[in-house]
Amino acid sequence: FALVDVVYGNVNEDIQDGELMRLLSRFHRMFVDNGLRLTGADRDRFQRITKRLLELRVQFMDNIATDPGSLWITPDELEGLDDGLLKNLERGPSGTRIRLDRPTVSTILGKCSVAQTRRDVFLSNQTIYPQNVKIFQETIRLRHEAARLLGFPSFAAQQLRHQLVKSPSAVTDLLEDLGHKLQPLAISELQALQ
Repeated sequence: FALVDVVYGNVNEDIQDGELMRLLSRFHRMFVDNGLRLTGADRDRFQRITKRLLELRVQFMDNIATDPGSLWITPDELEGLDDGLLKNLERGPSGTRIRLDRPTVSTILGKCSVAQTRRDVFLSNQTIYPQNVKIFQETIRLRHEAARLLGFPSFAAQQLRHQLVKSPSAVTDLLEDLGHKLQPLAISELQALQ
């Protein structure tokens, strides 16, 4: 990092090779984002955050790899589903088992003609893996703290600095502008649907 930092800090503005500059900038950004510019207690804290973020990612993915759960629904609540699909579903004394995996949920939402069933399946699917909520919240907090240690006002500011939109406020401005431009179209489409 020390070598890349010296070269990056002493780049001659007259360098015409854009590819070389992009590569140097990318290497420098990678080192900075990994906390190599930090020293002392800040660097130690950054390393602990990095380690914890990795642990959280593993926990999050392990949770997703588990069974998402299921609902038991009576056969009359599955009206609209074809017989082939119904044969593949597990049946029990309290009805038919609907797994909350993506393919099954998509099929129920797309083909079942019972609105309450679609609603129940959709809402149940939105609350699978509740243990990931706390993991996600901790991840957000730690990413923010790490970005602050690196000198950025937020994780979003850190991530956006080399994107087409350079800052969170630019993203907000873009979305607001897009929203204002699309609102008349959305109103007319809503009226047509009504």
